[in-house]
Amino acid sequence: MYVPKHRLDVAPAMPPLPVDPAKLGRRGLLGAATVVVVTGGTASAATRLNRNNRSAWQNPGRKSGPGKPPHHAPSPSPTSSPTSSPTSSPTSGPTSSPTSDPTTTTPTTTTTPTPTTPPSTGGRTARIGMSSPASVWDARIAEVGPNVAARRIFADLAAGATSQIKLVEQAHAAGQLPVISYKVGGDVAGAISGKFNAVAEQAAARLASYDKPTAVTFWHEPHGDMTAAEYVAASKLLLPYFKRGKLKVGPILNGWLLDNQLNTFGSYAPAEMFSIWDWFGIDTYESGTIESPGKNKPADRIPAMAAFVKSRGASIPMGVGEYNGYSDTTISAAGEMLLSTPNIWFGCMWNATGGKGLTLEGERLAAFQKTLADPRCVRPA
Repeated sequence: MYVPKHRLDVAPAMPPLPVDPAKLGRRGLLGAATVVVVTGGTASAATRLNRNNRSAWQNPGRKSGPGKPPHHAPSPSPTSSPTSSPTSSPTSGPTSSPTSDPTTTTPTTTTTPTPTTPPSTGGRTARIGMSSPASVWDARIAEVGPNVAARRIFADLAAGATSQIKLVEQAHAAGQLPVISYKVGGDVAGAISGKFNAVAEQAAARLASYDKPTAVTFWHEPHGDMTAAEYVAASKLLLPYFKRGKLKVGPILNGWLLDNQLNTFGSYAPAEMFSIWDWFGIDTYESGTIESPGKNKPADRIPAMAAFVKSRGASIPMGVGEYNGYSDTTISAAGEMLLSTPNIWFGCMWNATGGKGLTLEGERLAAFQKTLADPRCVRPA
């Protein structure tokens, strides 16, 4: 059974395995402002290819397996309106790299970040959202109820500036915050060299043109797919393009590293990156298996994340890109922690089966419905 590297309970080594840019995918499910994400132990090359294919199963026009699609500096001066607006339709999956010269445009940078906060929501900040394949999204919404306020979306700059743009538009129409993860067709070296700069600028312009809050990230859960140095270098190059209008950028890191590998976790989040990031996030799942759950729970890592952010001298919104649990108790505890922890912007349930994720049903479904019904939640706008 496929077990994503980022979900292993024991820290894996980081083999320099290549990622096939033609096979972008992930492990199980997907997730009202908008959020975008440009996203141990030993893993096989096959495992890596599986993780890098998330955008495919979010596209209702493509077949999707039970696993999830792919994962997981100075900021540019924001512009009041997008510089360009791609007119082509979203592609069904990663097909080719950008053809234009990505090195022709360099974002203007500044050395001092401006702390940001989520839009005013009457004292409430947490948007409880969901991630699920596009082909079953409507069915999952009907099951969990009407209060889903964020949607996790997996896109790929290698597929063009409009990758998964239809899902972004659907989220906006539903009053949900899009939380978008961008990958680059598995071409980490290309991202570092500037290959995707032009398409990133075009994607950012398109997203900003909606004038709605959106969360954006580069390559969620990067540990196991690239080194910390590679992740930081690529993030510094790509994320500044998305710092415009109501778009907010941040990381979604491997939450399980907070259990006992804090130094490794911190290497992906050096102090310098907090001059770029507007928010900070993780993905977090229950350790162990459904037959034998482990001691580390999703709820435990939320305060650990908050403590880490504080240790960096930052005070910015936080989010959970994906969470799930083997029991209603685990799911309820995670929901309560999201709602009771100050400055949480979003928390998205991974509502699909694959890897550590399990489609919600029975008592587990009821536990998530209870979280959504809590009056502390921000409602879809």
